[in-house]
Amino acid sequence: MNDDKEYIFDTINKDKIGALLNLKDKCHFYEMKLFNQFSCINNNNWDFIYYHSFFSLVRDVTDLSLFFIINEEISNSIKRKPFEDLFSDIILNKHYKNEIFINGKKIELFSNKLKHTYIELQDLFVWKYNEILNSQLYDFSISIFSAFENWISSLYKDLGNPNEKSLLECKKKKIEKLIQQYNKPTTNNKDEILAKMMKQNSYISFPDKLNSIFRIVDKNEYEKNRDIKKDKEIITFLRVSRNTVHNSGIHEGENLSLESNGKKYELITGEPRFSHHIDMILLYGELVDIYANILNSIKDINLLNYIKEEKNEHTLRIFRKFILDYKSDKSNITEESKNLILRNLKKIVLEEDKANKILNFLDSHDGNKDTILIDTLSADLNNIYL
Repeated sequence: MNDDKEYIFDTINKDKIGALLNLKDKCHFYEMKLFNQFSCINNNNWDFIYYHSFFSLVRDVTDLSLFFIINEEISNSIKRKPFEDLFSDIILNKHYKNEIFINGKKIELFSNKLKHTYIELQDLFVWKYNEILNSQLYDFSISIFSAFENWISSLYKDLGNPNEKSLLECKKKKIEKLIQQYNKPTTNNKDEILAKMMKQNSYISFPDKLNSIFRIVDKNEYEKNRDIKKDKEIITFLRVSRNTVHNSGIHEGENLSLESNGKKYELITGEPRFSHHIDMILLYGELVDIYANILNSIKDINLLNYIKEEKNEHTLRIFRKFILDYKSDKSNITEESKNLILRNLKKIVLEEDKANKILNFLDSHDGNKDTILIDTLSADLNNIYL
């Protein structure tokens, strides 16, 4: 603290912040365990290279909630004192005007609209916070499960679409059976049978893909840490919960309940999805565990297929040239040329300390041209002290 004021923060929100930070820590743990060197590259926060994975996406989504809740706590702790100045600045400098455009035509709003807007914004902070937090964490849960679905589908494809032939054969037999029923002279529910036939297609659903993957995992390995049956229940519950997005957050299916780690979760027909925030965050932590255990339990899997590289080739080539030039001419480098390299590195990494740490690392590197780039990118720069 820079002053003697003692700020008061909401205990429940502090618990939420703690739970979200723990979720990020869990993702960091699995990234380091499964993708080691690539996780180290991410930890260095390069602007020109990054490795995406299910875990990094969960961290990114979690950051949105952390940003929102932490800023809310800071703002609330100072009683939102800058709010009036901010609103006045927006009005006086015409960032917000008392007019709108409808189909390209300007319409002046009623004269006291600004007063109403001011009151609405005050109400937003006082009376609508819980509603907005629910919405924000709802987006959090939708994003994480959708990411899980995407990366599981990618895994299914990379594994050669296991069990797809059997699934399609099963669909084919269902259609044949329906055709036979439809063609019977005594059939009087042809519209119902047609409707069933129309639902049959070559599409492989997410539950089918997931079940196919669970059939090929090493069950003994997987169940050293988890229970497949229970994990399928968790995934089903979270999938159904995610799908409430199609009904404005209301669960329209049958009642569904789940017990996990001593907590009970419920989806009740006609009611909004469960919203006990801390328990919800913990349940999505289970989803992270499930994904990691799936990867760990498939024999001969190439884990590098489950990270996606994003890089700026041009900047990366320049960076490599700088470090190779520095290392190859190390014995002849003058203070002036070293400072030039530092200035150029700073343009790339944007931080003088980081540029110095890179040179310190290179001073101890063996100079192998084949490994110097990846070694530098993945070096533990946070633990190099100047």
